[in-house]
Amino acid sequence: MNVLFIHRISVVSRGLCSVLESTGIECREETWGGYEGLTATLNSFEPNVVLADPQISGMHLKRLTSTVAAWNKGAIVAIISIDESSAIVNEAIAAKANGYISLSVSD
Repeated sequence: MNVLFIHRISVVSRGLCSVLESTGIECREETWGGYEGLTATLNSFEPNVVLADPQISGMHLKRLTSTVAAWNKGAIVAIISIDESSAIVNEAIAAKANGYISLSVSD
């Protein structure tokens, strides 16, 4: 399994990639380079799962999910964020993201 992690805070993406890689999952962390950069990464890395931070400047969730779906309808797109506001969750639902992962864990 390949996981592409796009997050604005590199310590978050590095840490989670490290955990995933310790289980045998291949993980690549990316800084946001726009949709052309995303398409190039999708073609070269071929992720099964894309984990994306919805608060990255210039990222639009609906366009992200449609870009990934056009590349591979079977790829999963999950939103990963510390922000649990209803606006972001509703945006993820409207964009047809496959899931929402909160980084604000209390226990």
